[in-house]
Amino acid sequence: MFDNPSVAAALAPSAPRATGSLAPVARWLVAFGLVVATVLLVVREGEFRHLETALIGLVTGALFAREVRVMTDDPVFLLERVAGDDTTWFGLHVTQQCSAVLFLVPLAVIVGFVLVTGRSTVAKLLVAATGTAAFLELVNVARVELLVLTALRGGPSAFGWVHDTVGSAIMLGAFTVALLVFFRLGFLGRGGTARATGPHDGTDQA
Repeated sequence: MFDNPSVAAALAPSAPRATGSLAPVARWLVAFGLVVATVLLVVREGEFRHLETALIGLVTGALFAREVRVMTDDPVFLLERVAGDDTTWFGLHVTQQCSAVLFLVPLAVIVGFVLVTGRSTVAKLLVAATGTAAFLELVNVARVELLVLTALRGGPSAFGWVHDTVGSAIMLGAFTVALLVFFRLGFLGRGGTARATGPHDGTDQA
């Protein structure tokens, strides 16, 4: 019927794509799972802070070369102000303000919004979200270690200033960087893909 095989191939009916219809369902399922995980994180943030405290205790012991004890009933870790002196034990309480939860929850909201809008693939968004969340947690641990150093070397006024001013500035800056990293990873290669699948006039360009 057609003398030109390319014209016939272009007009031939194509097989339906099953993956296209499943992609929105997958996005909504992942987004729903993210909502459930976020609600659980908020409801059980006390248990999450216990995990953070255990991690901080391990890092503190390694950094400052002294014994660290983590309480089992409260997110509190104890350490010696003077290594080897049992009379200098003191404790630091990991409160809600000292936890990365305050930044992980809005990150989860942003990830869920991008998921349902279909602006990137599910795999890229999950990788970007995981990497960004890990970055925020590591920065928060570093912030607490700075507080430990201040408690060991400085006085109450220095501790309060580092806790309220420096610590808040560190986490706000980290959250800004985390968002940039998230969108960079989540949309990596998107522009190149769009150009590759666009109209082609049959000519090759160098």
